[in-house]
Amino acid sequence: DVACLARLRALENLDLSSCASLEDVSPLGGCALLRFLRATGCTSLLRVEGLARCTALRTLFLTGCTRLVDVAALASCEALHTLHLGRCSALRDASPLGRCASLRVLNLRCSGAVVVPWREGLVVEFDVRSST
Repeated sequence: DVACLARLRALENLDLSSCASLEDVSPLGGCALLRFLRATGCTSLLRVEGLARCTALRTLFLTGCTRLVDVAALASCEALHTLHLGRCSALRDASPLGRCASLRVLNLRCSGAVVVPWREGLVVEFDVRSST
């Protein structure tokens, strides 16, 4: 549970990697100065909606969050520049992220995303798999 971290208003960088039981990072929305969040390998992570309130969030790693399905709220992250969603096997639709005007790099390598955003100035990194 990360709810206690929401009181750390001056928190800028946070690494929650491999917190296998972590299901929700939404309480971190109270960390207005959070610029960097790494939550790689958080295999139970389901909810990220509250991160939309992190107006300074610039870099977000959610690689290997295999239960993460919905990332639409991240399109509201005003400063988000780099987002890593590789190996998020339950993710199917990343298209809402195309509305995130500040997003420049989106990594979807080995994710389940079948619908990806396109916008001028956005670099989307993904794997092309053969159907044979």
